[in-house]
Amino acid sequence: MNINAYVKSLKGVTTKDEVLNALDAVQQDLSTKVTPIVSTAAAAFKTIKPKTETVLGYEERYREAFRLGRNASVVEDLKDRLHAVQKNLDLLGQEIRKTMPETVAQSSIDHRSAVMMQLVDNASFLNRFCRRFIEAITIYETEAVGMYEDYQKDNLTKGEAAWVENNFPFFLEVLEALSDAQFKKKFDEIPSVKVDPDSDDNNALFGRLKMDPFKMGFIPVSLNPFFHIGKWIVEFQAWRYKEAQDDLRRTQQRILLLEEAKQGKSNPQIEKELKIQRDKAEGLTYRINKAEEEMQ
Repeated sequence: MNINAYVKSLKGVTTKDEVLNALDAVQQDLSTKVTPIVSTAAAAFKTIKPKTETVLGYEERYREAFRLGRNASVVEDLKDRLHAVQKNLDLLGQEIRKTMPETVAQSSIDHRSAVMMQLVDNASFLNRFCRRFIEAITIYETEAVGMYEDYQKDNLTKGEAAWVENNFPFFLEVLEALSDAQFKKKFDEIPSVKVDPDSDDNNALFGRLKMDPFKMGFIPVSLNPFFHIGKWIVEFQAWRYKEAQDDLRRTQQRILLLEEAKQGKSNPQIEKELKIQRDKAEGLTYRINKAEEEMQ
């Protein structure tokens, strides 16, 4: 979504403090709910070589996007890039404090402030995708071991699998943008000119590289809901926080189940606990997905 359309979809007035609070929530999520999952998966996949066509396909697309060698560990590389993301989010916070006005709205926001908000939104999407991606590939590989009957069918719906598949290209773009070694340089070059939300061309004056240096122009607003849901924002953030807690607990158990299955051991107790957790999470996932659908 180009910056003009992004701004046009904003709801009401947003304060600098709200943006900083959202960024803080994203950083806490990254450090406490995402990095632990990816680190655990990276350690597991050092000894577990993927076999399923779906996971091998994701690895090939990831390596191509980041120009990695054919034997490079994708999950290990993701772990390293998330450390770079955390550093760049620190830089983003500094820029928000220094240059964002105390309040922003459709009628007054400039490009730098809009990009700041868009980056926070996209970082939130990145967190959620990483958790869902690691869970999905773990499920695919557990199914391939053959220890548990109908494991994929019982643990990953067609809709969940489609969500990961459909959003994988956006994930690659957002990860590249937020882990970029030139993050601050690109950010500093964004002009502080007012956004015209009714214009179709936001690149005419300065060119695409300056107006959209992070290539976020095609990210759907449904993946960037933080500042578009008006009065729902507090509830939405609470839903996302609870979902992240559930994802962390469930995915770490899935990784353990996969490791044990690869060793020829079954763990009926964990399998039973995972089914209970999935049943409890259905209502929460529905509310989040419904809110995101309304952004489209």
